[in-house]
Amino acid sequence: MCVFKQLHFLCINNNISLAIAESCTAGLLASKITSFSGASSFFKGGIISYQNDIKINILGVSKSLIKDKSEVCHEVVEQMAKNVR
Repeated sequence: MCVFKQLHFLCINNNISLAIAESCTAGLLASKITSFSGASSFFKGGIISYQNDIKINILGVSKSLIKDKSEVCHEVVEQMAKNVR
């Protein structure tokens, strides 16, 4: 079974909601998640933060962190995930 179908069942069966913040994937994850009927029952939505100003101004990622470590470092990803929650 596809991992996105498994995610679908996991969220529905455990009453879990999901929101995502994407960057380099440019909406691919949201597209995959919503490709199955019923995703609206758990998927709240997502933010595609392809540019750094969206990461900073919408997702609250530290501008200095991006400057010091790059927009693709794991610390930025962690801040994106935490703040989209």
